Formats: sequence, structure tokens, C-alpha cells
Amino acid sequence: MTQPHLEELRRKLAGDSDFGSVWDYFLTNFAGNPQFIQRGKPGPEEPLLHCISECYRRSKPNVEVILLHHFLPIEVPEFKLVHGAFQIQGEWCGFVYFTDLDMGMVCFSNAQTGRSIMGRFHTDPKLMKDKSTSSTGVH
Repeated sequence: MTQPHLEELRRKLAGDSDFGSVWDYFLTNFAGNPQFIQRGKPGPEEPLLHCISECYRRSKPNVEVILLHHFLPIEVPEFKLVHGAFQIQGEWCGFVYFTDLDMGMVCFSNAQTGRSIMGRFHTDPKLMKDKSTSSTGVH
């Protein structure tokens, strides 16, 4: 995990259309890195909790009640990054979010099918109305 890795993740999250590639890059270069993990501290729940719930609602329009548990945001302030895991509808999922971009990506995994639904989200109220989860992909 180096500054170039961080900048590449930022670039990929902000513009890549291959969400699987973005998620794999985060998992490969950050999520399993003990030095990265040790820099984290408990992070903010809002507005992330709201945005992630809305992403799920848009990806699963037939689900009326969303059960989200164990929301564990971890902030790495010097990277302006928040990441974490949570359980939604009984499945473990994760997210990565850049505070200075007001933008993140969420991955909803389904252990039964082996498929994931990924979405990009914005926390800036001006962008949320029109573009939150405007891009979703199945991986």
C-alpha cells in the first residue's frame, strides 16, 4: 500500500466502469494489508448508512424492508478514506468511500449465488438526488 496505490484506487473509484476491477483493487492492495488496517479508527455512520441503504433499495426494488446489521465503518483520516463491512438481508457486504470526493462504492455479495451487485454512490446532497447509484454492475 503506497501513495500510488491510493491514487490509483481514487482514480478507479471515481471513473472506472468495471466495478469488479475497482473492488478487486481495493481488496488486493488495502483490505488485507495489516499496515492499512492498523491506521483505521471507528468512522462515521452517516451519511454512509443512508447512501448504502438507498443503493440496496435501488438494486432490489422488490424488497420492502431492509435489514442492515453490524455496520462497521473504519476511517483512515490521512487517506481521506472510510471503508467497512456490514450485513444486509443476511449477507456480508463491504464499502469504500473517499471523504474528499463525497463518493464511494458498495459491494453487496450473495453467498448462495456467488454473485455480487456493486454500486457507486455520492454523499453530496446536490449529486445524491440524480446520481446516487446511477451506476450499478453485477460481478
